[in-house]
Amino acid sequence: MLDLYGGNVPSTMEEMLKLPGVGRKTANCVLGAAFDVPGVVVDTHVKRLSMRLELTENKDPDKIEKDIEKLLPEERWRRFSDILIYHGRAICQSRKPAHEKCDVFHLCPSNLI
Repeated sequence: MLDLYGGNVPSTMEEMLKLPGVGRKTANCVLGAAFDVPGVVVDTHVKRLSMRLELTENKDPDKIEKDIEKLLPEERWRRFSDILIYHGRAICQSRKPAHEKCDVFHLCPSNLI
């Protein structure tokens, strides 16, 4: 694999996905950080919050990525992913969301139940 790109990190999604163990999440993360290429990073937090916020009905990360891409201009994809990741880690955790600390709980579908 080292010979494939001359020891350099590939700069496109297509090239990144050829690397062993690299999926869309990792590729979007690396491409965004290293090359400023827009992309939606769908990790466990983005997946969970996208479903809780009813931004998607899909469970497949690749489909969630596409659903989020339709909602935002591409220059916001990476930052939106980061916001959901940080919010999911700190506030909207899987088992016990801290609704009392959530600044957007009044907008959340789980508040409307």
